[in-house]
Amino acid sequence: MKIYLTRHGETEWNVEKRLQGWGDSPLTKSGIERAHLFKELVKDVDFDRIYTSDQKRAVETSKIIKDKRNVEILELKELRELGFGDWEGLTLTEIKEKDADIFDMYVNTPLLYKPRSGETIS
Repeated sequence: MKIYLTRHGETEWNVEKRLQGWGDSPLTKSGIERAHLFKELVKDVDFDRIYTSDQKRAVETSKIIKDKRNVEILELKELRELGFGDWEGLTLTEIKEKDADIFDMYVNTPLLYKPRSGETIS
């Protein structure tokens, strides 16, 4: 069995360096173009299924990759990105200013990271 993994296309929040988590920023033109490039790279691969998170950016990327293939896309909330709670939508600079110690823990010792809201790594 072969498993192909890819990330959703670039989003507006990726460009703005904002944490997305469960937030759902739309794909950029570049994100859509890159999803189409990946579709071309795997055009001869006969997928059994496509699994994606239920987030709009991931579903949209999956639909581009699927194209005209007769294959099911399964949307699973268990594949969502980490939920960042009150950090979602903030830039990295804003998070560092607001929660320097917690952000340092998230970056340098992620297993010890305990947010005020949102999910832990575990």
